[in-house]
Amino acid sequence: MKRRRFLKIAGMTASAFGLGGIDSAMAANPGEKSHAGPGHSHQGTAQPPVPPFDQSRFERKLADFEPSYYSVRMGRKNDSQGIGHGWYERLKILHISDTHQYNALVEEAVTLAQGRCDVICNTGDDGNGSENVERRESLEWLEETSRAVRNSNASNVPYLAVKGNHDVCNILRSDYRRAIGALVEGHAASVVWGSPDAMYGHYDVTVNDSIGTVRFLMLDPFDYEDGQFPSNRSFMTCTFSQAQIDWLVGTLRDAARKGCKVITMMHYSFGDNSIGFSETSAKPDAESYQDPFLVPDIIDAFQNGTALKRQYPDSRGIQDIRVNIKASDSRLEYVCHLFGHIHSKNQYRCRKPDGSKDYDMLMLGEAALGAYGNALNKAYRYPGSVNDIACSVLEVDTVEKCIYRVSYGSYMPYDGTPVSRITRIPYRIK
Repeated sequence: MKRRRFLKIAGMTASAFGLGGIDSAMAANPGEKSHAGPGHSHQGTAQPPVPPFDQSRFERKLADFEPSYYSVRMGRKNDSQGIGHGWYERLKILHISDTHQYNALVEEAVTLAQGRCDVICNTGDDGNGSENVERRESLEWLEETSRAVRNSNASNVPYLAVKGNHDVCNILRSDYRRAIGALVEGHAASVVWGSPDAMYGHYDVTVNDSIGTVRFLMLDPFDYEDGQFPSNRSFMTCTFSQAQIDWLVGTLRDAARKGCKVITMMHYSFGDNSIGFSETSAKPDAESYQDPFLVPDIIDAFQNGTALKRQYPDSRGIQDIRVNIKASDSRLEYVCHLFGHIHSKNQYRCRKPDGSKDYDMLMLGEAALGAYGNALNKAYRYPGSVNDIACSVLEVDTVEKCIYRVSYGSYMPYDGTPVSRITRIPYRIK
């Protein structure tokens, strides 16, 4: 994909995407570092800095958010006639993404989760890295975000995170593991990593008997050896190692046998990299070195109990993948895939572009936490207002097979299109 169409870059104008009408710059928090590397343009009207966390402004946002949040917090146990016989709590996930050094807003979002959420999921891009950013600077960004989370997670809500393409530029695998892996371990002590130096792993959350155990799988699409970037792996790489795929197969098989529901999280969504941007759906713009439907094929096999034996070649011949899954009576209940990257709230089904395969996989994308002027982000941000942040609490109901997404902060589009703060999204189509 050509860089001029890349959604992640701070301050890119909508005219660069042929959309027009949205043209503003990304603002940095006071005292925090911003970076304008290759492709980072600061065109249009500059925004004032985002103020530090303010308790009174937070309370005003809560006054708008909490009635919706509490209205869908509980599910009702009904008999065959639809008569209620008790209540159960739904699984509550704070989904944030693409924080891009808006660390005052990171603190606000994590504060929101205190006493309200069972787990926090960050789908990547805490930094602003590019090909020309030095290792030291990329690492500093990760450490600053880590500090913001630690400062605000007073009740130690489990915190899960995955790499973004702006996080991994010119750093070592051990750098990320030390900065963010240690943060995850500090707030989700029972996390199980796929290997000692990997940033793929799983974490189980059990809310109650009605919801059951939900297994969160953190995937790493930047699973290449140190020194491969940028010569053999690009800025928007999506590549998996054989070790990660073997771990994924084993972890899904274990989840299916134990009756765990599964949520995957990764910076990108799944699918091929031919862009089909719209304001209601989006396809990933990652550069997939293996078949972009590698992971969906594996999940599909476990959902349906079918065999899958196939080789997925690497376009550079570096990491060819072999998959050999035997048919099984244990069926996987897959809930959804959480992603970021495109800075826009999205929901759609994973589907091959030629229509040859529809996967029973819900993709849920979250808006950038504090980025301005993004072409697909139709909700404008006003720093220092109740509209300066965007994230969601996902209230998952495995009895109803649906997710209630409750938006916090900015969510209403600039053109007045009616949008509800609460969206009910079924996660199964079969």
